Amino acid sequence: MKIVWLILKEIRYRWLAFLLAMVSVAVAIAGVGGVLTALACYDARTEQLAQQRQKDMEGAMSRLQEDFRKLTLKMGFTTVLVSAQENMAEMFARGYAATSMPEEYGDRLARRKPTTLNHVLPTLQHHMEWPEQGNIPVKLIGVKGEVYVQSKNQVPLLQAVPEGGAVIGQQLQKQFGLKAGDAIVFHGHKLTVAGVRTREGGPDDVGLWVTLPLAQAVLNMPGQINEILAVECMCPGDRVAVILKEIRAVLPDVQVFEFTKVAGARSEARQRVVEVAAAAAKAERESRDAGRREKELLARVVAPLMVGGALVWVGFLMWTNVRDRRAEIGIFGALGLRSSQVAWLFLGKAVVIGLAGAAIGYPLGIHWGRQWAGESAGQLSVSLAGVPMGAALFVGGLALVLAATAVPALLAARQDPADMLREE
Repeated sequence: MKIVWLILKEIRYRWLAFLLAMVSVAVAIAGVGGVLTALACYDARTEQLAQQRQKDMEGAMSRLQEDFRKLTLKMGFTTVLVSAQENMAEMFARGYAATSMPEEYGDRLARRKPTTLNHVLPTLQHHMEWPEQGNIPVKLIGVKGEVYVQSKNQVPLLQAVPEGGAVIGQQLQKQFGLKAGDAIVFHGHKLTVAGVRTREGGPDDVGLWVTLPLAQAVLNMPGQINEILAVECMCPGDRVAVILKEIRAVLPDVQVFEFTKVAGARSEARQRVVEVAAAAAKAERESRDAGRREKELLARVVAPLMVGGALVWVGFLMWTNVRDRRAEIGIFGALGLRSSQVAWLFLGKAVVIGLAGAAIGYPLGIHWGRQWAGESAGQLSVSLAGVPMGAALFVGGLALVLAATAVPALLAARQDPADMLREE
């Protein structure tokens, strides 16, 4: 007599008990699978949100840098490089450096492409009189354009003055009624007004910007500059010390001065935005983590209750089945079935219950877990100890019913057929 045939007969004859046991296993598997799926969905979504937040933060930082680049157009340069021999106290009182440097210093710095500076502009500045306009005092500023800009997409803070042209400060424009296109003469040099600077409320309002060679000729300082203007980077710690360390590797005989209030406000504002973006990303992660902890807490209660309930229920059904079939078991023994074969009658039925329950509970658990986590689509890969969740749950379902059936099956196999038939 084949064991498989007997198992199928048993299932068909006692189909209600089989169905109840299978449903209990399916509910347990669905509960465990649903909880694991929901947690996996939360993990996947948290990672996705974290990546999106990082992308958004990088985009915000990129836009912030562009905003500050535009803001710097109005703020002007924030860092000045002067000769190491320059007396800084006298320079502050005078308004410009009196000690000159070779014009080649600016080109040398540009070739090195410093990471701590941007918008490098060599200049030659000096206060002098304008003889053709009644010897009024002006600030002569000779420039040749920025020799180094970090990005090709950035617009220079100060455009180069065209050959034969001059850019004047607003106070000079008002005093003499000048406008773009007017002809002027400065120290015998005929120039055309190329533009008028906006009001800045300082010495630059009486500034006269000309080409660097013209300023060198007027001041009789060929090949010389006295300041290199720049915008500092967003350096951590002491910005001046960081800049000076890099620059002195190229220009060992210079000193660095920073317009501290402007540069500090610029750096602090940028740092504040970085901190706000990081705090927003952290708050998002903490919110998702709190949701996951709630699901974990529920899982620690629900999953054991489902598994324990299924274990007790299946065990009870199997125990009842053994008790009700004592005469049948005795007949099987009398017909020559060995104890191991009798045990496999119950264990085989348990295997069928476990496989059928897992087959029903697994897809239900996946669906329930996705609905619980609010995840309706997308591929999801979940594993337990390196084993795919489906395989793990099928094995778990088998282990559950085999554990519940082991004791009743062992008792049925160890009973004497004669004693069972005599009692019946």
